[in-house]
Parts: sequence; C-alpha cells; structure tokens
Amino acid sequence: MTYPTLCLSMSISGVFLLAAAGKLRGRAAFEAFAGSVAVFSGLGSGRARTAAILLAAAEPVVAVLVLVPATALVGLIGAAALLAAFTVALVRAVRRKVRTPCHCFGADAAPVEWRHVVRNAVLLAAVALDAALTPWSSGGRLEPGGIALCLLAAGAVVAGVAMLDDIAALLGPEPGHLR
Repeated sequence: MTYPTLCLSMSISGVFLLAAAGKLRGRAAFEAFAGSVAVFSGLGSGRARTAAILLAAAEPVVAVLVLVPATALVGLIGAAALLAAFTVALVRAVRRKVRTPCHCFGADAAPVEWRHVVRNAVLLAAVALDAALTPWSSGGRLEPGGIALCLLAAGAVVAGVAMLDDIAALLGPEPGHLR
C-alpha cells in the first residue's frame, strides 16, 4: 500500500464507518433512516426497513474490507455499489423535490439538495481513484509518520463530508449555491 491509497482508503472507510454509526447509534436514528429509505425508494415501510437494515449492515463491512489490502478491491466495489445506489436515490429525490433529509449520517436535518449528490459523486471519484491505484500500490514499507499524516488527512475528509450541511449553512444561500 502506498500513502495515496492509504489516505484514500482511510477516508472512504471513515465515511462508511461514520455513516453506519450515525444510523445505528439508536432506535430513533435508525427509524429516521428507514423512513428516508421508504420516501426515496418508494418501497413500502416493511421493504424499506429491510433495505435500511441491509444498507446499514453493509456500510461497516465495506469500511473494513477497504482497509485490508487482501480485500481492498472487493471493498471498493462494494463502496462504489452503495454510493451509486445512494446517489441514484438522491438524484431522484432532488428531481421530485422531496424535502426529506437523507439521514445519511444519522440525525441530518437538512433536506436533500444537489450538494448531497455532488458529495456522493466526489466520493465515487475517490473510490474509483483508489481502485485504479490499488493494484499498483503493493510493496514499500509505510512509516509511522506517514500513516499518522494519512490518518489526519482522512479525518479531515470524513469531518468535511459529515459536516457538509453545516458548512453549507455557514456559507449561506447565495446565487449559484448548490441547493
């Protein structure tokens, strides 16, 4: 593993771990997520709940697979599949002007907007880049300082992704704002 792939893998893993933790941190958080799955997917509440359980269970699995060199590509394929499904649901919701929060990271209060679609597109690009680099990133010893810097960078990426709505609120609604 090289430092670029380590930084990407840690970021992707961190986003999926945080998303799973937000959904699974309590009954209310999970119910809110299951409700948003029902609204976005058009599935009945029973099927949406099953889909929500499967999605919330898949996220930590993907997070771990991405970090293990022997399973990284499988994890990245899983990450891409989940992000693609989430992105399609978000695009459909925005186009239909659904004003429901996605609860992607738990207790999100902001309704789905184009910025959430852009966030997922950027995450998909990161997954694609990591997948492209992973086969050629074997060998070389990673130094503790480099690992720490990757962890710090990944933490900043994960925080930025998780706080997207807060950052957007701070920037305020202006012409051209991603809404």
